[in-house]
Amino acid sequence: MGGTASARDAAVAWGKCEATLDASAATVFATRWCLNALAEKAKFHETEGLSGLYKVVSIPNSRSMLRSSTKFIGTGLKKRVYSVWFAYSILPGATPETDEYVIAFNNADLCPFKKKVNEINAAVLEHPLASVCVKGESKGIFRFTPLSKNVCRVTFVGSGSVGGNIPVFVMNSRVIATLKGLDSMRERFERNGRDVDEETRGNFTDNLALATVGELKIVERSIYDTCMELEKEAPGLQWSPIGSRNGAVEIETRRPVASLHGQRPLSTCRARCTIDW
Repeated sequence: MGGTASARDAAVAWGKCEATLDASAATVFATRWCLNALAEKAKFHETEGLSGLYKVVSIPNSRSMLRSSTKFIGTGLKKRVYSVWFAYSILPGATPETDEYVIAFNNADLCPFKKKVNEINAAVLEHPLASVCVKGESKGIFRFTPLSKNVCRVTFVGSGSVGGNIPVFVMNSRVIATLKGLDSMRERFERNGRDVDEETRGNFTDNLALATVGELKIVERSIYDTCMELEKEAPGLQWSPIGSRNGAVEIETRRPVASLHGQRPLSTCRARCTIDW
């Protein structure tokens, strides 16, 4: 893909991804939040030459923090500096284990804690790279939704601008790199798939609302009634067996039945087997 993307074009570039992580929503949320403030991460950026600046300003007695960092975006291109305001919220569930967590982020200048904003901006201006960096902007949201006690779904949606005029493929690569960050989180918490599946199923069955047909909503009841009609015997229409690759599964079909209101005739199939698990 050729061409360039202007600052205005880049501002509307966005991406979304979801992943299932093998840990509780609270654990993944806390890990994601604390990653922003880890001194080890700042040191890693410095020693690896990945960033000339990694500054975090905590805001006591709040659910916010500010972070400024410079990022390498491509050979021959100026580094970008991002100053970001992070804030989190907790969406209460029926129990603490079903609480959802949200981390939202936007430009630091929008933060209401102006003294802290001035502090983070000063750190940027005082840095040796400040004069050769281009200011970037980013905003987005992480949502951590529990699926079971130790399994959660993480949804990330973000958009941003790297500022200046850049090749489109560079902008695309930055969006992809940001989304891949969620894959790194997934790998961090990866566990045995069978264990995770069993926990997820157990959570579903433990909390399953065993509603009777009479308790279904009108729309749900209509689906139920329509599907129950499929297996009813019809005069002159018999089920005929058809071949099955598995001898334990019995598959039958019934020739098309004329539908009401001029709809197309419907063929009906059914499969039956015994599951001993």
